[in-house]
Amino acid sequence: MRSHARVVVIGGGAVGASCLWHLTQAGVGDCVLVEKDELTSGSTWHAAGNIPTFANTWLGMRAGNYAWRLYKGLARTVDHPITYRHTGAFWPAHARDRMAFFRHLAGVSKSAGFELAMVTPGEMEAMHPWWCAGDSVLGGLHDPYEGDIDPSQLTQALAAGARADGAEVVRFTRVTGIERTRAGEWQVHTDKGPIICEAVVNATGFHGAEVARLAGQHIPVATLQHQYLVTGPVPALEEDARLFPLVRDPDIRFYLRREGASLLFGSYGHPGRPAFPAGVPDDFAHQLFPDSVDDIADVLDEAVAHVPLLAEVGVQRFVNGPIAYAPDALPICGPAAGLPNFYHACAIQVGITHSAAAGKAIAEWITEGETEWDLAAWDPRRFGDWATEGFARARAVELYGLQYAIPYPHRILASARPLQRTPLHETLAARGAVFGTVGGWERALWFDREGRHDPDRLSFRDDEPWREAVRMECEAVRDRVGVMDHGGFTRYEVHGPGAAVFLERVFCGTMPRVGRVKLSYMLTAKGMIRSEATIARLGEHRYLLCGPRISTGSAASRRTTARSRSAWAAHATRP
Repeated sequence: MRSHARVVVIGGGAVGASCLWHLTQAGVGDCVLVEKDELTSGSTWHAAGNIPTFANTWLGMRAGNYAWRLYKGLARTVDHPITYRHTGAFWPAHARDRMAFFRHLAGVSKSAGFELAMVTPGEMEAMHPWWCAGDSVLGGLHDPYEGDIDPSQLTQALAAGARADGAEVVRFTRVTGIERTRAGEWQVHTDKGPIICEAVVNATGFHGAEVARLAGQHIPVATLQHQYLVTGPVPALEEDARLFPLVRDPDIRFYLRREGASLLFGSYGHPGRPAFPAGVPDDFAHQLFPDSVDDIADVLDEAVAHVPLLAEVGVQRFVNGPIAYAPDALPICGPAAGLPNFYHACAIQVGITHSAAAGKAIAEWITEGETEWDLAAWDPRRFGDWATEGFARARAVELYGLQYAIPYPHRILASARPLQRTPLHETLAARGAVFGTVGGWERALWFDREGRHDPDRLSFRDDEPWREAVRMECEAVRDRVGVMDHGGFTRYEVHGPGAAVFLERVFCGTMPRVGRVKLSYMLTAKGMIRSEATIARLGEHRYLLCGPRISTGSAASRRTTARSRSAWAAHATRP
């Protein structure tokens, strides 16, 4: 094992192997991957391996699209066999709002550089010889890019490709400590000796919080159980080897695809079940949790109405394994707060799909200092110390139940609240405030003076009760005056004779006149948007910056590391 490297990647699942391979593709061959067991241990080896490009967000779609484009040719690129089946997928809709959301996503996909398409029940039946729309299906969304891949082969192929370009993979080696040296490098202690390196990547999945603690940091990673089943051989599939699309029915809450001559059936139709209540056991690697037949039985009964073939088969095996969640079900991927050259790439719930984009992002952070795509939604620094283990666990359980729910834009998550309250909280509550959360802070979203608030009344249309109340608030501020409680925002005061010159170097616009306010954007060195801020000019040389996007409150100070502060100073002193 090398004693020195430019980068040490901790974790040998699909995400860690992807980070290693992408680094070598970016020209960083001096890397070491350290895995405490065998490659694919943890969540990778038992993953279902579906590769959807469908997602609820632009970034999720870009990540899925990048994955299938990479994976379809990876076996040839690295000269290593990978079982990859390109089947496409469709998503049936049983509700009008689901159809509205699918039409929205079809439009978003075009802006992301590819196309999802709306399909009729008849078109879905024509794609799939064993699927029946019945009377409840209104239509659906077709994802022509989806497929499935063998997760273990994918991981081994990425590792093999990285090795060929100079990286080292060290298995059965436990990381025991992580510390900064006086020279500013990192020393990763293992049970086989230390490694001195410039950068560290924590790609340890549901071990992510444990490894972060070794470096003196807390990140909110919760582990849940997720189960799917594989049927016994199906005579009809033994006779018919054709591929057909994966079916992902979000209203019944199941996914179904071919697995050889069998069917693979997974469900999110049961409550989220936390794993490892006493902490992750040291020896947990290739184990599974006990089967939970009852959790999947009801959803299976509903699915039979649309896939009658399911009624004719038995179950060969259940696969119930750990899946890592962040408190918003998005990856924790990017620079660690306050730890220069330390990166997290864990809690990646859609791990096999998003491992490709995570590896790409980490390689870009390390080699270029920023990423091609806006990855603010994945940035680890969005969570402050308020995101405790208990909060992460409770929120993950709630989000598991919403995995296939229609993502209405004004849904307010209820679990593990309140965390942080401003001094005005009780005053606002007494006036009828309906609260949401921003950066862990309770924030008044609107004032319900008529008792009309119903958290279950969600819509894409103009019939939610807050609209009239918000209209009145806006008119009151426009015509008279208003007071805003800005808990959860970050505020900076910049003052002095050089303040205007300094800020006009940092932001991409001129400063407002005295007594005026404007919104402006802070740019990276490459001209990408780093943040936005509302700038109030309080005097000739005095400014107040209020920035939700720096990132929502406490995370803003976490992003303003020594490195970024020195960059600001450079802006200020540049001739």
